[in-house]
Amino acid sequence: MDKIVSLDAKKVVDELGVSRDIKNLKKDISTLDDVIQTELDTIDFNSKINNIEKNAISLELEYIQVQNKYLELEILHNNQDLLYQKALGVIFTDPNPLMILDSKTFKIDEVNASFSNLFNLTESQVKGKLTSELNIISLDDLLSLEKRLLNKDEISNFELKYISSTGEYKHGFLNVRLYESGGFYAVSLTDVDQLIENKNRLQDLNAKLEELNQDLMTIQSQMKQSYKDAVSLSITLLSKKSDETSEHCDRVGLFSYELASEYGFDEYHSNIIGDSARLHDIGKIEIPDEILKKPGKLDADEFNYIKRHTNKSENIFKDYKTFNLASIIALNHHEKWDGSGYPNGLKGTEIPIEARIAAVADVYDAITSKRVYKDAETHESALNEIFNESGKHFDPAVVECFIKSQTRFKEISNKFKEKKYD
Repeated sequence: MDKIVSLDAKKVVDELGVSRDIKNLKKDISTLDDVIQTELDTIDFNSKINNIEKNAISLELEYIQVQNKYLELEILHNNQDLLYQKALGVIFTDPNPLMILDSKTFKIDEVNASFSNLFNLTESQVKGKLTSELNIISLDDLLSLEKRLLNKDEISNFELKYISSTGEYKHGFLNVRLYESGGFYAVSLTDVDQLIENKNRLQDLNAKLEELNQDLMTIQSQMKQSYKDAVSLSITLLSKKSDETSEHCDRVGLFSYELASEYGFDEYHSNIIGDSARLHDIGKIEIPDEILKKPGKLDADEFNYIKRHTNKSENIFKDYKTFNLASIIALNHHEKWDGSGYPNGLKGTEIPIEARIAAVADVYDAITSKRVYKDAETHESALNEIFNESGKHFDPAVVECFIKSQTRFKEISNKFKEKKYD
């Protein structure tokens, strides 16, 4: 179109030699029209439109890129704010003196209460100032620290001398972390003198704790021995009633210890369970000899009477807290896993684990030991009986422990037999 606008009509007419004769005017106009049309044909309007469209698309893409960049900057700014807020959260909870420095100017932005207390400086007194202006760090250390900060180093356990609010030089460790995206340093000071003091106090406390532990172990040992003595005295009294019953109680105690250890109890508690299980039949001291020592099979009334030894045991122990576990075992060692036992028909884990352990130990010894009414059976007979009663009479987990520790059961049983026939 620019070409059309710049055409000189007179020049065109002169160049074509067009006569100014009126008659030839139409011809001249027609010729001029042809020239104009030729000029128009040389212009690529589609190309120009395409270029305009491309330019528009390019501008739109640039606009989108600008928008994205703006969003990135906004996100970065928000992240910086978030990071800064997190740092502030640390500052106000860190027990050590701590401050935040601007990463460009090294001026103080924030300090926590520990910092203010250590140097006796309020936040308004330090905010916007350089550390060098506060006269709180020795000059040599300050110069070394500033050099490392200029290099954007992260600093761990930088040893320095600082000046406390009392004017004393103290030793400390400085830790500096650069949050470059957040534009700040987090600077934490650890008081070495305080650490040494705390360490000494901790050593003193540990020494006292060790003394207390030794005292406790001594007391526990004395209590354990006292308990053993009391159990032994009770078994001695029971032996006056029946040697057979007292020896049975001793073996059940040893078997119960082995089962408790295999089950997972520690040494101390395994011993307590073993000692307490020795007293599982203490109630038989109140059973008449004609029933307890009867050589033949008990009738129904006699059997019902002898079953009372569980409750009698509980009554003997009820006023003695020291014998609480012995009372639990004595009362419940005839309960059965399926709920068919006595005296209360407890089922499964309703039965205390110590009583479930003693139940297996008791039956094993009853099978493998000679009684006035029967001969001793073999270890294999007892093993089969206990295995077959797993899940019915006995806790399957305790039966598994018995199977694992059966060798020790045989050894204990054989030792008692050897002792008896020596």
